[in-house]
Amino acid sequence: MIKLNTKTNKNNVTKLIDLEIESLNTSLNSQKVLSKQILVFLKSFIGNVEVDSIFSDDISDFLAESSNFLKKINYNLSLYNNLLEILDNIKFNCPTIEYKITVNKISQYNKKYATYLDEIFFNTQEIERFIHSMSSIDISEYISIENLDESINKINNFTEPEEEKKTKKSSAKNKKSVNLQENTLIISETTGLVTLPYKLTDLRKELRTNPDKYSSLSDVVLSKYTKPLSSYKFSAFARFREAYKLIIEREKGTKKDALNLATELFSNLNLHPAIITACKTQNELDVYLSCLEYNELEDFHFFKIVYDAFPVKVKKNKLIENIT
Repeated sequence: MIKLNTKTNKNNVTKLIDLEIESLNTSLNSQKVLSKQILVFLKSFIGNVEVDSIFSDDISDFLAESSNFLKKINYNLSLYNNLLEILDNIKFNCPTIEYKITVNKISQYNKKYATYLDEIFFNTQEIERFIHSMSSIDISEYISIENLDESINKINNFTEPEEEKKTKKSSAKNKKSVNLQENTLIISETTGLVTLPYKLTDLRKELRTNPDKYSSLSDVVLSKYTKPLSSYKFSAFARFREAYKLIIEREKGTKKDALNLATELFSNLNLHPAIITACKTQNELDVYLSCLEYNELEDFHFFKIVYDAFPVKVKKNKLIENIT
């Protein structure tokens, strides 16, 4: 919503319109993220369930609900696009028409915005509840063991092109200035990277063993212990993937055991998936989960965990609160 006051004039009203357009685009993109979460879930899991399960009442209902909520998201997107078209039109005509006419058009926009906001807010609440409910589905009831590897591979290969580019740039930028922190998991929003725990003795050994491949300890860290934060973007799927890999690759367990742990952790909203990656054994993960459950994380001594997050910015005239 654009708030005008006595100090607003024809010169600065365009800036207010630009701020409103930027805010609308941010909210529009948040709706696209909601849509992507549903679509990725469908592609990664529902596409690999056993044939007989497709016709079960639970799966049929879920597919119908998914379609319904995707339609709600598309409807929200259409409302945002309609508001953007109105603002583009006002901005385009602003220099050539009287200021009073622009004010009147903005007033009409604000009324339409208020009406749309109620619909968007209600729809988004329902959509977010549905996405949260996806994590409660017992995937093991429907996915066949034979198709499990294919499902995991699809999750592994799901990447965001833009995020990938940002990660490569960030990695190259920080290549010569890695601050070595032994036995520490670093989850950094500012660099877009996750640095897994390591021991300096292991870095030195790797450097001695592969002198042609690495020129410094930092090279070893960036090559073997660094992952893009974007690979954990969809937390539920990342938890499933990392738990499965923990059992199969590090514990050398069975697919059944891997699936049991993966489905158990899929819905653990308090567990960052990078922590699963950082755990060398299931025992380490079990200890962390126990500490997490009883709010005693200071008792977890296998490795340190550092979160490097962006500072929270409070914007004036924020478009939508509690939606994104």
